[in-house]
Amino acid sequence: MRTLLVAALAACSLALPAHAQEAPVIATDALAAKMSGPPASWSFTLVDARTQVEFSESHIPGSVLVPARLVTKKLPELVKDKARLVVFYCNGPNCTKTVKAAKAALSVGYTNIVEYKEGLPGWGKSGRPTEGKPMPSVEVPAISPAALKEAVASKNGPLLIDVRDPEEFASFRIAGAASMPIDEIEARLKEVPAGRAIILVDHAGHQTPLAGRLLAKLGRKEVKRLDGGILRWQSDGLAIAK
Repeated sequence: MRTLLVAALAACSLALPAHAQEAPVIATDALAAKMSGPPASWSFTLVDARTQVEFSESHIPGSVLVPARLVTKKLPELVKDKARLVVFYCNGPNCTKTVKAAKAALSVGYTNIVEYKEGLPGWGKSGRPTEGKPMPSVEVPAISPAALKEAVASKNGPLLIDVRDPEEFASFRIAGAASMPIDEIEARLKEVPAGRAIILVDHAGHQTPLAGRLLAKLGRKEVKRLDGGILRWQSDGLAIAK
């Protein structure tokens, strides 16, 4: 009886749909070893799952941009063969875009998906080159969650801007924050009053330094960022809105 039960469970696990599976992970050295020759000759497609602004600033040479939230629409346009190896990366282990992109790809029938979880930080740490057009360097001061909580509660509080994707913002956020994805900042600049203090929020602290540099380039100077993003806010025991 026990043998039959084990066999049944095994059969059930084998029958799990592709989108229910977790994608395997590749390390930096293993990824680099697959990247010999020009990108057109590679046996796989390397996909940056971040935003356009981040990709333009810096990316792994040979990678293509497919933002995580657009994978189900854009990846089939780019990679016709759903059996082809596709490797996703973003901003390192705390970045959720790699996982989201991988799950989205599996959900539309791709069968050979891998996550490069070390991402752009791991690639750079290994001493390997990146490509892009960096914006002018600007120091964007960090503010602690406790200091942000106090600032928001003050009479003339700052404008709190969440630069994450709309879906992430809808799931959970800091009360009072406005959603302005990093790729929309330039087009929506009129919504950011000149002269008003601004505090930027993201997931784990990777996007806000870049968003701050973008705002500085566009003429908004009084900008700070939440240190460690909303993950730090949560880990400090502060409330989030849903």
